[in-house]
Amino acid sequence: MVGSTGEQELRAVFILGDIVAGSEAGFTFPPAGEDKKWLREHFKEFESRARQGDEGFAGLVKEVREREDLKEVLGKD
Repeated sequence: MVGSTGEQELRAVFILGDIVAGSEAGFTFPPAGEDKKWLREHFKEFESRARQGDEGFAGLVKEVREREDLKEVLGKD
């Protein structure tokens, strides 16, 4: 069972397929069905954190840039 301290602390939840991520990084969960809107609204901050060396956000930014189904998030067709 996942605890709440040390190495057993739950730090993130990811459901692959749609980007739904919750973590202690200060972002709230998006409402159901609003994943892409939430991602678009927060993407600049995700990029900033990635540039600052946060590997989790670097991976997220990379995935968004590479996924065809998320191009609309970046305003690319």
